[in-house]
Amino acid sequence: MNHLDKRYFLVLGGSKDSLKLVKTLKQLGKLVLLVDKNQECICKKLADLFICYSIWDHENIIDQIKDLQIAISLTRSSGYASVSCIKINNF
Repeated sequence: MNHLDKRYFLVLGGSKDSLKLVKTLKQLGKLVLLVDKNQECICKKLADLFICYSIWDHENIIDQIKDLQIAISLTRSSGYASVSCIKINNF
């Protein structure tokens, strides 16, 4: 088993735009940690773990994931969500 198999792939944003990304990760057997401020987002039911925060709120996201093993943070969003993604990957 690869060491990445035990790590979460953190996806910022659970809207329809992220659906293909989340489905592909799940088909590859990856653990998905989804972050979205919408409790009813379309990707939530596919995620292994869900955190309800704005994808712009990297400080609180980092605080919530500090004890988890994260392989990488990914997003299909643009703008400040991309900055959050970079900050999470660098923590």
